[in-house]
Amino acid sequence: MAEAQQALEEEEEGEEEVVEELFSVPLRSDLQESTLDASETKSILMESQVRAVLEAEGGKGAVMTSWNLIRQKEKALHFGSIVVKLKIHFLKNNEPLEKTYVLKHNPNFNPAFTAYVTMLFNKEISFYKKLKPLLLREVSATSQTQLSIPRCIFTALKEGREIIILEDLNSHGFQNIDRKKGMDVAHASLVLEELARIHATSILLKKRLGPDEMRSQFDFLKRTWWNYMEGAEEMFIINMEGHLDIATSVLQKLGGHEAAANWVTGLKPNILQMIQGQTKDDPPFDVLCHADCTISNFLFRYNGDQEVAKVVVLDFQMCLHASLAIDLSSFFFCCLEGPIRRANHKVFLDVYYQAFSRVLKAAGQSIPFSFNDLAEEYEKKILYGAIMAILVVPLLAAEEEEDAPSVESIVDDTSFLVQRQDKLRKSLCLNGPLRTRFLDIFRDLTDHGIIHNQLP
Repeated sequence: MAEAQQALEEEEEGEEEVVEELFSVPLRSDLQESTLDASETKSILMESQVRAVLEAEGGKGAVMTSWNLIRQKEKALHFGSIVVKLKIHFLKNNEPLEKTYVLKHNPNFNPAFTAYVTMLFNKEISFYKKLKPLLLREVSATSQTQLSIPRCIFTALKEGREIIILEDLNSHGFQNIDRKKGMDVAHASLVLEELARIHATSILLKKRLGPDEMRSQFDFLKRTWWNYMEGAEEMFIINMEGHLDIATSVLQKLGGHEAAANWVTGLKPNILQMIQGQTKDDPPFDVLCHADCTISNFLFRYNGDQEVAKVVVLDFQMCLHASLAIDLSSFFFCCLEGPIRRANHKVFLDVYYQAFSRVLKAAGQSIPFSFNDLAEEYEKKILYGAIMAILVVPLLAAEEEEDAPSVESIVDDTSFLVQRQDKLRKSLCLNGPLRTRFLDIFRDLTDHGIIHNQLP
């Protein structure tokens, strides 16, 4: 597969010119309502790339008969990628078969976000091609269950046509849960155990390679949404200030939350420095972090009694090297409702700590910090999770609105942000459950002594 992909990437420039000749994809009528049309399909994927996927998965004896791309029903929470299903129909030993894959591709709607999206795809492709194989090797060396991360079948990094093709976990029984509702204890515990395993395995890899080699080999972990190009810091500040303005106006409109509104307004002058401080390396807690622990990035499978049994972690476009507590705080605030978070705070930290410890003990390594140290580090990084939730919860409130601004409507970065901010503000005020979830962010910050004099 590696040789096939390398050869394909070397030939991409030539293939671009003959894509019309290569394109011969009959669309299946039974999927017509949700299937992309021919012009859309050609702009995303080349037939030679599909054949490379089939060769990797079905072997050289497989003969492709047709393929199509199928739209996903759920809306995305961000404009970093678009996700569709790739279905390949083929013959093997004269038996008609089909396989389905998940395809992430560059939205490529407007130059305003080109560099940002390219950075995201570079990060995730580098994670799958460079980092994940070494992590899996570390797990295998300790004879533990492998990490629950999707198999990556194919990638392409041609600018504007970046794609990642992954196994279709839905076909293996995995599914999303309702992202407008927070996770219960059972789902949350599974996620925390898997995050702990990923974090601890990255420590084992760093011990094997050494810190300097780790930084050198995986320099993509240094690139973030505020440093990926000249001017990124300014765009980051504009975007973050817009979300903080939404939070302030919602708090003011609802009334009784003046201290919280003033606190949010006070974040604006130093928001970049605050996020940079929260995400810097912080030994002994610095690990490979997912850094985007929202509900959409976890799939679950259930046993015969409909009890949740397994989780898979998706979407490594934001991964970075930082304190493990940023994953904990973003998960607690973005994926849990306030009452669940408050009632199970110590229980969840213990679930995480025990899973983290098991990985290191299996490798004969000592645990670099105590449970109390972990709890203190979480307190230091609580702002990261709270700020991420201030971004995410309004998006959840607005996503089902028919006229919500989307990537397709981008004219330029400033007008898009203004449109989106106005819509998110209105949607959040009207959505009762998510409004409560939003207000719980500030209640918890008050309980932790970060906001003072918050009215009930």
